[in-house]
Amino acid sequence: MNENLKSADSRATYQQLINSGAFKPFFQPIVSLEDQRVVGFELLARRILPEGLIVSPAEFIPVMEQYGLLNELMTSLASQGFMTARTWPEHQFLSINVSPSQLNGKHLPDIIRKLGERYQFSLSRLRIEITETALIDDVETARAEIEALSEMGCMIAMDDFGTGCSSLAWLIQLPASTLKIDGSFIRSMLHKKDSRKIISSVVGLGRSLDMDVIAEGVETEEEAEMLRGIGCPYAQGYLFGRPIPAEETRNLLTAGSGSHIHRRVARMSLEQRAHQISSMYAAPDTSICFLSPELIVVDASDTFAARVGWPMQDITHRHIFEVIPSQAEKLLWLQDFRIKGLPYPPFEVKLPGGTIDLIMITQVEDEAKELLGFCIFGFNLDCKTRSVQP
Repeated sequence: MNENLKSADSRATYQQLINSGAFKPFFQPIVSLEDQRVVGFELLARRILPEGLIVSPAEFIPVMEQYGLLNELMTSLASQGFMTARTWPEHQFLSINVSPSQLNGKHLPDIIRKLGERYQFSLSRLRIEITETALIDDVETARAEIEALSEMGCMIAMDDFGTGCSSLAWLIQLPASTLKIDGSFIRSMLHKKDSRKIISSVVGLGRSLDMDVIAEGVETEEEAEMLRGIGCPYAQGYLFGRPIPAEETRNLLTAGSGSHIHRRVARMSLEQRAHQISSMYAAPDTSICFLSPELIVVDASDTFAARVGWPMQDITHRHIFEVIPSQAEKLLWLQDFRIKGLPYPPFEVKLPGGTIDLIMITQVEDEAKELLGFCIFGFNLDCKTRSVQP
């Protein structure tokens, strides 16, 4: 009984903290790696103590979840966030995080809809960030919640993408528009080849699905330069700006922060690009094949030849249907996407050894948009190769 009373008192205390405005939104900029424009902000919760100290969400979010107060906390923070974002240019978005426990089929879409109406904030400027675990626990309920939010105009972002080992097939079924690459891959990308391969595959996946890709946790110019060379369009992290209070966001936007970084994040040289392509050809878990417009194999990596079980010297000048007859029906199905002018969706192929490859196909065109052929890119989805130690 005493424990129940103690718990009730603690819940009431946190409820009072929410009502009194002790929790404030801070905003971290998300920038375009192409020109360093701030394209939006991620809202991050902070607790401000009376003496002015700032408490990290890692200390209070688990307690809020335990007491069932996450919706109340999000309502307070989103209200403040909507009022702040209304002062930004209309093309910039606000991104907020949603806990898996909030995708329970009860209140979230209704809360977001009412807040948008109350503060006259267009939900087309709102990006909802969810993690893979939110889908793994209860896929059907989470899908219904996400679809409801999307139908209201919200953009959906998959946060911490690449850290799980679940199938990627559900990405095609959900209305997600953004992939956020987990910061653990960014921190290790300069010295871990596996991290670079995973980042490249996620960027390629996003491009194939016409999705935005944001790299989280970018802290150095070297990381930004490598991400730009890989083709990642957006990033956030301390290199571009730490989380700031609401009143400072307008100053950041008017100052055009980030232009000094743009001069230092240079394009990759031809030598660097050649080295990157050579490295991809040599990677043991990455396979590449180039096809002519008539689907004849022009060139392929040793890994691709080994994957399909052909001697390297015999694979060129063969029709792709002859090389991988088991995928002929799938490749014919993909032709419909080309006819309609749509990007080719990725698909998974189970290999004889039991591992799974994610296959992505892109068109290769010249400057006049004349079709030169196709590139088939395969990435091993075996969980052992995807795990990255921090």
